[in-house]
This record gives sequence, structure tokens and C-alpha cells, in this order.
Amino acid sequence: MHITLRHIEQIDALCRYGNFRLAADNLCISQPALSRSILTLEERLGVKLFDRTRGKLLPTGYGALIQQRGQKMLREVQLLHRDISMLRGGEEGIIHIGCGPFPGEVLAGEAIGRFNKLYPKVPSN
Repeated sequence: MHITLRHIEQIDALCRYGNFRLAADNLCISQPALSRSILTLEERLGVKLFDRTRGKLLPTGYGALIQQRGQKMLREVQLLHRDISMLRGGEEGIIHIGCGPFPGEVLAGEAIGRFNKLYPKVPSN
């Protein structure tokens, strides 16, 4: 059994909220579905991820390890989605401009100025 990104999201939500119902609401899934998912993962990994005590849900060392390592992955996925969106929207990318001395003096400045007006969010160096 592999730990999926979905499992990492679930474990992270459970660690943050300390409650299956609140975590499930945050993940937009039912509480029983979240409970089954975590229980199945615990069985397949052969370790307990959470200590379930009266009204409190605490991560075990295994749960805390997955959350700690998983948070880095979740941040990277968020950044990836942001970068794809920005690239698709013309807000990010790389443009290379090459020309000789005369066209560079006569045309390049005007062309770069128009490009900057069309795509103001693209950083320039």
C-alpha cells in the first residue's frame, strides 16, 4: 500500500483539526469515509497513525512524521498549480530576445515596451 497525496491531505487535516468531523468537513468528504480511509491505511501500513482518546485525536509518531514530511509535498503541489495557472494566463514565463546592434537600437526598445504593456505581470530582468 502506497501513501497517496490524498492520504497526506487527510492526515494533515486530522492533525490540524484534531477531530474526524471537522477534518472531513474541511476535505469535503463524509466523516465515515475519512475514518475508513485512515483505518485502511493504518491496517496496510501496520502502524497506528492516531491515538483516539475521549474527544481528542492525537497523531502518533508515525502520523506526525507523515504530516511533517507531507506538508512539504502539499506546499509543492500548491506551488505547481499556481505556476501552471500563471503560465497559462501569460503571467509567468521566459522570453528570449535576440537581435543585432541596429535592430536592437531601433526596434527592440519599442517591442519590449509593448510586450510589458500587454503582459505587466511578467517579471523583467
